[in-house]
Amino acid sequence: MVVAVANKLLDLIPADKKTGQGIKLRLEKNMKIGTGMGSSAASGVAAAVCINELFGKVFKQDAPELLQSVIYGEFVACGAAHSGNALPCLIGGPTIILDSKTLEHTHFRTPELYIVLVSPDLVVTTRDARRLLWESPYDIPKLIQGTQRILKKYLELGKLFEIVEADYRGIAKEEAYAATVKNYLTGSLEVIHGFINDDIDLIGKGLERDSIVTAVRSTLIKGFDSVKKAAVASGAKAFCISGSGPALFALARTAGECTLIGDSMVQAFKKEGVEATKYISQINPRGAYAVY
Repeated sequence: MVVAVANKLLDLIPADKKTGQGIKLRLEKNMKIGTGMGSSAASGVAAAVCINELFGKVFKQDAPELLQSVIYGEFVACGAAHSGNALPCLIGGPTIILDSKTLEHTHFRTPELYIVLVSPDLVVTTRDARRLLWESPYDIPKLIQGTQRILKKYLELGKLFEIVEADYRGIAKEEAYAATVKNYLTGSLEVIHGFINDDIDLIGKGLERDSIVTAVRSTLIKGFDSVKKAAVASGAKAFCISGSGPALFALARTAGECTLIGDSMVQAFKKEGVEATKYISQINPRGAYAVY
């Protein structure tokens, strides 16, 4: 996949910027595949940033050429050209993708929050997680498009608003699930509003409304309910699955709080017979860059 990204970007670099020399890439990372931590996106973004750096930073960090290359890498890795991991990894910070085809997106100020991510010794492939979603009683492409539409509306209005039937009509395959979709979309608004306004409680409230994606993907994570209870009991204000899982994350105001929450999550996994590792960090506002 790394080679695919590099070749894609090389094809997009103008001929007069190329020097003709060969390129040798070596990838070193401490991320396994199937962790929900954006392993494939991280690899693809690393390749793209390195190639761009090698040729004198031909493209800006959020240039379409770089975006196209790293998203092509996601297609090679899992069969879906999704930008949900690759684009934020490349440009950093909280990022809203408003159109999956055009890659229209917005990037806003990083709130003063710490994140603890706990990665259990389990594997959940993106392919499996996507398959289960597609088998759920919801039209997932329509759910994504519906979410993007209401987020655009939110950015235009600059405030929370009531989700109406027109916002979620046709997303549920059966009428009985329409209310669940409405609740999900309401939660999406609350999460974004919470991030923009540094309201950790609202972020947590919004994440808790997800009875679609989280409900499906949590079934693939051994001990999910126990770990969630442990995180909340230890002070986590917001909790959810990272990517497709099995990694789980929680938000807090300080690194110290995250340490307590992370330790409790690790212990909860251990009681389920699963080893796990915690990582604590602030949200990276800068994105990927070269280090010399």
